[in-house]
Amino acid sequence: ERLVAELMRRAAAEGLDPLTYLPEGVDAVTEMNGLYWDRSVGASPNAVRAFFPQMSMLESLVAHYPDAHFILNVRDHTDWVRSVSEHNDMRMRLTAADLPGLPPGVGGQDDELI
Repeated sequence: ERLVAELMRRAAAEGLDPLTYLPEGVDAVTEMNGLYWDRSVGASPNAVRAFFPQMSMLESLVAHYPDAHFILNVRDHTDWVRSVSEHNDMRMRLTAADLPGLPPGVGGQDDELI
């Protein structure tokens, strides 16, 4: 796996620092979430693997990296929803995923994402 979210999930599962498995020399991460179709053997055809460490691991990241800088991007909600809808199949993946505050099947309507 090279997806940052999966490397972080693996480290957390093993009780290690969240960024343990990132390649040597990496000193900045601009996109750490993962939201992709699960094509593993036995997975449902509509299964999505979703992990947003910036949400679920924020306290651990701050604890392990107290001098790190975290940047919060703020966007107009309507513009964000339009962007998600126009980005390949991201809307479908969000709707199929099981995310904190967004259970599977929710997200097909704009107001469910705002």
